[in-house]
Formats: sequence, structure tokens, C-alpha cells
Amino acid sequence: MKPLLLAIALGAALSGTASAQSWPTKAVNIVVPYPPGGFTDVVARAIALQLQPLIGQAVVVENKTGASGRIGLEQVLRAAPDGHTIGLVVPALLSLLPITDEKYGDLAKQYTPITIAVETYFGFAVNPEKTKAATFQDFVKSPRAQNKELFYSTPGIGTSYQFWSEAILSEAGLTATHVPQRGEAPATSELMNGQVDFTLVTGAGKGFAEAGKIKVLAVSAPKGWDIYSGAPSLGDVGMKQSVAAGWLGFAGPAGMPKELTEKVNAAFVKAMQHPDVVKLLNNQGYTVVASAPDKIAPTVAREQEIFGRLIKSGRVKLEQN
Repeated sequence: MKPLLLAIALGAALSGTASAQSWPTKAVNIVVPYPPGGFTDVVARAIALQLQPLIGQAVVVENKTGASGRIGLEQVLRAAPDGHTIGLVVPALLSLLPITDEKYGDLAKQYTPITIAVETYFGFAVNPEKTKAATFQDFVKSPRAQNKELFYSTPGIGTSYQFWSEAILSEAGLTATHVPQRGEAPATSELMNGQVDFTLVTGAGKGFAEAGKIKVLAVSAPKGWDIYSGAPSLGDVGMKQSVAAGWLGFAGPAGMPKELTEKVNAAFVKAMQHPDVVKLLNNQGYTVVASAPDKIAPTVAREQEIFGRLIKSGRVKLEQN
């Protein structure tokens, strides 16, 4: 290597090491691209509370909303790669944008993975008054299902709820009409009001299930889910390819040195593993994962393969008819 190039390479390596050793030198900003009070906000604030004493600097959660998460994501992508701006990310951003918006075709090159923080699962919920099916198999064999008269609600067009709903329908050999809403709460209300035949619910539907307003026939957790105890996994009812988990993670802008990324990861992992965080998130239906940075890429790749196939087949249409 030529002397000048060697000097540049050594300088970059030393700079990365120095930034890792000194991090953080100021407040760390966690950008949440969704409104306050939602599940993404709850996760971010629970982790931030434990992260602050670990790193000896303030940790500020900033809700930067708009454009279905794009505005908050863009803020993170534009930030300096010094570990002081970290974004909360979800499948709708990292997995879906690259296959639905050409502007983000090379998104994987624009961020530095930090960790998959938590996983959550879906319950396949029906209205027990409208649908008399006692099991998932009964639902699939029901007259409405067989006559292609099904309707399902989701929190919106292009959400992971829509994709996983269609993955389940595809594997079961069914079709249904999508009824998009503006969030999980109104989507669940549509189900309880008898306007749709099923919807996918997170742990937020637990109270409705306990009150008998909805019935969960199966869950996407690999071995059942305490939130909806007694409901079999989708795998147990033969839906091998559509077992799904939603997840939330953290990522920084592209260009963060490896040493810095590892230091940020270690701090976030320790905060996530705090007993208070684990208890809070478990009670809301989340499983703490606290992964290494390299777990995000294969997770995103798997989802993109499934989601891309559903778009190509025409099952998922990303605009209202």
C-alpha cells in the first residue's frame, strides 16, 4: 500500500477507535418515527430510562413523525455517524421500503444495524359472535371462507399486518378483501363491531380477548404465547411458512466504525436486559431479544423475500382500490 493510502487507512482506523473510546460525549438522541404513546414509543422510553445511567449522558427520545415513518428515518440517515443519533426501526421501514419505494432501494447501505431489541407476535383474531369457528381449521373450512366472502382489517395499507395476513391467507388457500384502518385499535374495533371476519392483533388485544369480545384462534409465536394462552401456534395448525414475528430494533447512520457500533450495541443490550425493562415489555406482549448487530440483515432479507413475493403475486396491493 502506498504511504499516503496507508496513512489515510490508519487515520480512519484510529479515528474509529477514538470515537468508540470517547462515546458518548454528549446527549444521545433516540429518534422514534411514530407518535408518543404507541408501542414504539413505550419500548424506546423504557430502554432510554435504563440507558441513561449506564452511559453517563442524557438520553432524549424524540418523536419525529410523518410520512409513515420516513421523516424520522431520514433524520437518522442524515446524522453524523458518531453514535449520538440512533433511530428506532421496524419492518415497515427496513424491510418494506426497499421493495416498495425506489428511493430506498439501497437502504441497507444507508444505515448501521445496532440491535433487534424486541419481538412481538400476532394473534389471528375473530369475532366470536360473527364467526362460530372454534379452531383455525374450522375458520378455513367455514362457508364464508370457502365462498370467498371474507373481509379483514389492518392498521393500514402496506403495514406488516397486511403482509402477514395475506401470507396466512395464501398458505391456507383463501382470499379476502382488505379493509385498512388508521391503527390497530380501529382495526380491532372493526372486528368487534362485526364489520370484518378477522384481524391480526398484538398483545394490545389481550383485554378484549379476556372479555370475550374477540377470540384468538392461533398465534404467530413459535410455541404458543402467554398473552393468548391456550391458542395454538400457526405452525401447530399447519401454517409452516407464515409463522411470523414483528420486531423493533435500533440503527444508526451509515459509516459508524465497528468499535463504536459494538460499544453502542453493548450499552443498548444491557439496558434492554434490565429486569424492569424485561418485565414491562413482557407484560405488554414483547419478548426481549437484545441481539448482536449482525442479526438484522438476515431478518430483513427473509421478510423482503416473503413480502416481495406477495407483491409480485398481486395479493398485496399498496394502494386503495
